[in-house]
Amino acid sequence: QAGDPTSAEEIFDSMQSFHTNSMESGGGPYQHVKPDSRTYNTLMNAYAIKGGPEAGAKALEVLSRIQNSSDVKPNPITYSTAIKALAKSASVDPSSQSDSNSDVLVGECAAYRALNLLKFFESRYILSQTDEEKAKGNNLVIPYNSTITAFANAAQHSSSNASSLAEEAESILKRMKAVEGIQPDAISHNAAMLAWARTGGQPAALRAELILRSMKNPTTVSLSTVLNAWAQADNAPKAAALLSEMEKKARFATAPTRIVPNTVLYNNVLNAWCKSSEPDALQNAEALL
Repeated sequence: QAGDPTSAEEIFDSMQSFHTNSMESGGGPYQHVKPDSRTYNTLMNAYAIKGGPEAGAKALEVLSRIQNSSDVKPNPITYSTAIKALAKSASVDPSSQSDSNSDVLVGECAAYRALNLLKFFESRYILSQTDEEKAKGNNLVIPYNSTITAFANAAQHSSSNASSLAEEAESILKRMKAVEGIQPDAISHNAAMLAWARTGGQPAALRAELILRSMKNPTTVSLSTVLNAWAQADNAPKAAALLSEMEKKARFATAPTRIVPNTVLYNNVLNAWCKSSEPDALQNAEALL
C-alpha cells in the first residue's frame, strides 16, 4: 500500500530464494513459502500505486513472469491491476521522456496497451461467464473503468489526437452497457466525460454533457466535469445554464438522483466566467458571488 515496488521486489525475491533453497535441500521451513498469484498481484499493485512512467511497463513485466510460471496462474485481479498501472503511466506526458528510455510506456501508447489487455480480460473472464457468475464479481467493472481512465489521462497530453482518445474512452463505456451482467457506474461515466473535457472545444463539451444526461444517478463530480468542459470551450453561458438547471432540479429531486449545488460547482462556473471572452463576463462572475 506504500507504493514501494523496490522493497516489494526484494521481498518477492527473498520468498523465491528461500523456497528454492529449501527444495534443493530436500525440504525445510520454507518449502511452502513461494510466490502465488496474490504475491504477484501485490507486487504489481506496488507499481500501480507508485505510478509514473515505469509503472505500466514494470507491471507488464510482472504479468509476463506469472504468465510464464509453471505453477502460478493469473486471475482477474492480475489483469485488472496491470491495467490500473498502465492507466497511471498514461497520465505521463510523452514529451517529458527521453527517446532512449525503453523502460517506459506512457501516454496513448500505455492507454492502447491497457485496451488490448482489457479485450483479453473480457474474452477470458467476461464473455465466457454466466450472468450469475458476473453478478458475483462486482469488481469486474474495475478494469473497464481503469481503461477509460487511461484514455482520459492520455488525452490531456495529446493535442492532435485527443478527440480519438476520447472516442475510445466513450466506446468502452458503450461496450460495458452492451455486455450482459456488467453495468457502468458513476466512475465509468465520469472518466469518459473527463476524456472529453480534456479534449477541449465546443463539440467535446457537448459530448461530455450528453454522457451526463444519460446517467441515472449523476454525482457532483459528474456535473463538475461537464462544467469544466464548457469552461475550457469558452462557453460560460452554457456552464451557467447547466448549473441553473441543476439548481431547479435539486428543489424537487430526491436522493440518489439529487445533486445539491455546492461551493465546488459554483467555483466551476465562476472559473468559466473568468476565462470567458463574453463582454459581460465580469458582471456575471460578480453576480454569482
